[in-house]
Amino acid sequence: MRKSEESGGEEDARLTYDPETSGAEWWTQVIDDEDEIGWHWDKDYALEGSGVNVHPQLGTVTYFCDGGAPTVVVDRPTEVEYDGDSGDVGVCGDISSCSISWPEWGKQITFDGKLLHGAPSEFSRTPTQSRKRITFLVNVWLNHKPLTAEQLSEEELDVMKLRDVARMESFVSSSATVKTEPSFAFVDAGVEPFVFKFTYAERKRTLTLGLRRCLEKDPSSASTSHEIGACGMQTWCSRADALLGVLR
Repeated sequence: MRKSEESGGEEDARLTYDPETSGAEWWTQVIDDEDEIGWHWDKDYALEGSGVNVHPQLGTVTYFCDGGAPTVVVDRPTEVEYDGDSGDVGVCGDISSCSISWPEWGKQITFDGKLLHGAPSEFSRTPTQSRKRITFLVNVWLNHKPLTAEQLSEEELDVMKLRDVARMESFVSSSATVKTEPSFAFVDAGVEPFVFKFTYAERKRTLTLGLRRCLEKDPSSASTSHEIGACGMQTWCSRADALLGVLR
């Protein structure tokens, strides 16, 4: 990242980073399309013993499938200090925004690396032709490398080639235009919420999301108490004055 010569000192400090301690951490996931990815935070878990939470700057998901559970991101970050004695209770609190991204071949999403996320099977939309949920995950780390991450050797890099070049070029060519047509979804005050249970920091946590079980694409087809704007027919985003949920 290059600093602008016209920027002030404070802004320069925010824009600079150390390439030697920065990088991209990546991995793949291949699961059955009826399976799910549990709720979690991406962070350097090796630093919990030092009492701190350190997250990637950005998290990304690229889909190589058209079925399976969507990626759901909610606005529950951790605090900087990790408190193992309390089960890191600082992660708990209200939720006022979330995004839901259903898999679509070649689609990529990016989100704030410190937020809680998962792929719950309750939201799955599974076409009959898809049998696996295949994703390529990349976390972007600035000024910190996860302690347990291993750098690829030159020999390993040499054998990593893009094999299906024709399909990838075809996809890139057909996907040059970003989808901006809005869709809509709703939150009902009286709707039965989704309740998810998971374990974090050796404590049982409960995530409650009060989202409509059928996310409508046609806002005129439903009677609702809160209308939430969204972006993209495959990705639904919401932010509301009313609470969407809570993590306890």
